[in-house]
Amino acid sequence: MLDQSRDSIAKYIAGRVCARRLMPDAWRDIYAEGLVYLALSGSAPEAGWRPAGEDDPWHLENADHCNVQVKQSAALPSGSNGKHPGKPQAISFDIHPGKKGRQTHIYVFAWHPETDPDVADHRDAGQWRFCVMPEDELPEPVFERKTQRISLNKVEAIASKVGLKTVAYEQLAPTFNRIARILLEQDERDGRRAHEAMERIRRGEDQVYSAAEVRAFLDLDC
Repeated sequence: MLDQSRDSIAKYIAGRVCARRLMPDAWRDIYAEGLVYLALSGSAPEAGWRPAGEDDPWHLENADHCNVQVKQSAALPSGSNGKHPGKPQAISFDIHPGKKGRQTHIYVFAWHPETDPDVADHRDAGQWRFCVMPEDELPEPVFERKTQRISLNKVEAIASKVGLKTVAYEQLAPTFNRIARILLEQDERDGRRAHEAMERIRRGEDQVYSAAEVRAFLDLDC
């Protein structure tokens, strides 16, 4: 009975969220997460993608402990009554670290750039654009501020600098998987270096260690 009720309510909520072409911001948050989840789980079902826990500071995670934060924005918001579009706005994303700091491996920036009210449809995956970015490429977190946002121009500038690019929905999963694979290989290399440094410490060799070895041994990202 509980499962049937939950499924029925989920369908009802989905119907409400998708009832109009332009969604309120909170509904777009959930919808954008759903788009990313669908892309990733569809391309690699064996990865075991699932929604994160309620208290986790990220949105999606998989069986390999890779976690993802989804940030969305739309150039044409819904109006205050939900029926008429609001005024076009500059696209930007919230990247404030929160109280716990950033603990996410990969950010997916999703934005809906269409400003024509006769064309814009937030429900259309083909109208969205995406940029996948490792967390350490983002500007340093500013804890003392109540807000910290990054503009779309800044996101695209950082992406271009590190060889990334904006992609359509069809290319989201391949792009994400490539970046995730690079980060995993990097973690494996860092893990080997940390293990080697620890072994030298145990053997009493190399009493003077480089800064890189100290960071690796202490598992520091800085």
